[in-house]
Amino acid sequence: MNTEQTPDPLAIQQPCRKYGLDEAIHPVQVAAFRRMTPGQKFEQVVQMYHMGIMLAMAGVRMRHPDWSEEQARREAQRISTYGIP
Repeated sequence: MNTEQTPDPLAIQQPCRKYGLDEAIHPVQVAAFRRMTPGQKFEQVVQMYHMGIMLAMAGVRMRHPDWSEEQARREAQRISTYGIP
């Protein structure tokens, strides 16, 4: 019986690699994108757009808790379109 404990891979802290806009995409991501159909890529874009709106809405709700859902959605879309908070 082995009494040595193996380290928990989730407990090992790896430095987070932050890719800048001018850096190449990681090769693993490139391979994944190449396997995707155009429809799958489009669906990913749509999902990212909706996630951005949801994040913007969360920020709007924090700043304006008294606003209706429709007001928050419109403001979030305005922010997402024009980039003006």
